[in-house]
Amino acid sequence: MCGGIKALLNGIPDETSDFVGQWVHIAEPAKQRALAAPPDQQEQVCEHETVRLSLDNLMTFPWIKDAVEAGHITLHGCFFDIRSGILDGLARMEFSSRFPTDKLAIRFAAGPPI
Repeated sequence: MCGGIKALLNGIPDETSDFVGQWVHIAEPAKQRALAAPPDQQEQVCEHETVRLSLDNLMTFPWIKDAVEAGHITLHGCFFDIRSGILDGLARMEFSSRFPTDKLAIRFAAGPPI
């Protein structure tokens, strides 16, 4: 599990930097959505929800929102599973915090299929 996600779900270890504490505070809404999932899925849901939250946060910047709405740019959210070497991209049907967690748009593997 990502160290940031671990700190988000389990608390911030004393030896972490100030950055982690700030990030955990920002990512709290993703944690709350993840805690609604079954316990064995909370880590993965939290990973996905933090990516979605980051995309939502990007849309709070007026120049990004304007460019997206004008069709000049498209935002994509991805997460990398370091254990498997797979980069997954989240499908975004709309710009909202509520997306199906199991929908994937792209999948890249860094090696032979597993």
